[in-house]
Amino acid sequence: MNTPGAFGDYSYPIKLYEAMACGRPVVASRTASTAWVLRDFPDRLVAPGDAAALAGALAAALDLGAVDYGPQPGWTASGAELAAAMRGIGG
Repeated sequence: MNTPGAFGDYSYPIKLYEAMACGRPVVASRTASTAWVLRDFPDRLVAPGDAAALAGALAAALDLGAVDYGPQPGWTASGAELAAAMRGIGG
């Protein structure tokens, strides 16, 4: 469970993408990065440090079975998006 701070706010939650690509239910602590990844699934986010909310979200996720998250971006699309952002920063 990530907590707000330098690591939690700026780590890239690749495990979420991996689980989502496999159609597995996910639950994550709400940090800037996880909130962005799960922006279409806010019910899968819990407040950092809230054990009761985490337990409830995990119990609900266990009942979901396979989940259709819709199309997920591949490495090519993600790389192009990053390159465009970097060009924007560089002027």
